Amino acid sequence: MTKVDRTDLLRQAQAAAAEVETLEGALAVALEKRNALFLEIAATGMSASQISQTVGGKLGTSGVRYGILKARESR
Repeated sequence: MTKVDRTDLLRQAQAAAAEVETLEGALAVALEKRNALFLEIAATGMSASQISQTVGGKLGTSGVRYGILKARESR
């Protein structure tokens, strides 16, 4: 591997690292928003199981419960 190849790979790695940091930030914001919505929905009397079934996705009831707990902690 030449020095030029290595330099190019390092630049690509820096760009990828910056992209990951941006995506992680956006994900954190989205998770906070989702968890706050779960908490608000639960406050209407809907169970975590019902929320999970209605919202769908891979989260499951325990994930909804965890999201509600995290939303309570952040308030």
